Amino acid sequence: DAQESRGLGDVYKRQDEDFEINPYRRYAASQPAKMDTEHKQIMFTHNIHNDDFSFTTRIYRNEYQRAWKKLNGLTNTNISLSEILANPDDNEREYNVISGQENSNQNGGGNNTFLIMGTNDRSYVSQGIQLNADYAVKLFDLEHDISVGVRLHEDEINRSHFEEIYSMQDGTAVFNEGSAYDTSHNIESTKALSIYVEDSITIDKLTLSAGLRSEYMDMHYNDKVKTDDWQDKTTSILLPGLSGFYKLSDNAGLLAGVYQGFSPSSPKQGAEIEVEKSINYEFGGRYNNNNTQLEVVAFYNDYDNLKGSCSQSNCSGELDQEFNGGKAVVYGLENQLNHSFTLNSSIDLSLIHI
Repeated sequence: DAQESRGLGDVYKRQDEDFEINPYRRYAASQPAKMDTEHKQIMFTHNIHNDDFSFTTRIYRNEYQRAWKKLNGLTNTNISLSEILANPDDNEREYNVISGQENSNQNGGGNNTFLIMGTNDRSYVSQGIQLNADYAVKLFDLEHDISVGVRLHEDEINRSHFEEIYSMQDGTAVFNEGSAYDTSHNIESTKALSIYVEDSITIDKLTLSAGLRSEYMDMHYNDKVKTDDWQDKTTSILLPGLSGFYKLSDNAGLLAGVYQGFSPSSPKQGAEIEVEKSINYEFGGRYNNNNTQLEVVAFYNDYDNLKGSCSQSNCSGELDQEFNGGKAVVYGLENQLNHSFTLNSSIDLSLIHI
């Protein structure tokens, strides 16, 4: 029946007894839950080159649309879904409605409890043009590989979030006609210019690379319902990097690097939300003998400010609201192994561990 229906949608696993009975159980209240997505992508690439010079042009456009309908909560209560499922005995009425054991409408007026289904309808567009050039030249008896690049990019997200009311009727979630209302209706867009230059110098078995990247972003936000809620802002930064590779043999070498990391706040966020900045260090080794590739890299990321964002699952604040996470350190060891087997055809086996 509806109470015991199974599916891979919004599966609630917080109530231990239900999970032990059937770990794949889908509560009756999640029957309308559904996600529809559509993705379109187009890219044009052109390259001209000779022995010492290469120039590549890329033009791209991505479109993605997602409509995600899910159970957001119940009417006439401030109790969250997680609290209901964690303590069903203390929230018996709400739990019985979610599981389809009781109807939303109580005879005689009572405690009417309806389902609030929220649809996060979003469309994304990103497009741009990128130019890259590489030039190999010998200067002052040293081999230089100079790379430069320019990218002009723009992207936009259009949010049309709304909620609808459903009634639980004999184990079935039924839509209440005319109950839909908007919860969020806004646009965020960014136009960005990125420029980088890098010079790799080879000295015997050692290759040193130094680079600098510039980012400039022009951002806009506006609420399409509250027309006085809008913001224009700009962000710019210079990001240096330095790395080295020492060739131990034709098949193996050591690598090291230090780079500055950066992640901007979204167009909607105010000045109190800082950009995310970090200094990232890495050291490791690489081995390649055609059939086998092995890489072991230790990393240490020192964040001056780790930026977070509220989603449906990770905090109780406003959806998509960002916050300053403060200083943080992330470190670890990444191992990657690839091996190709040649039988009647080639088989590639990859193993990655972090």
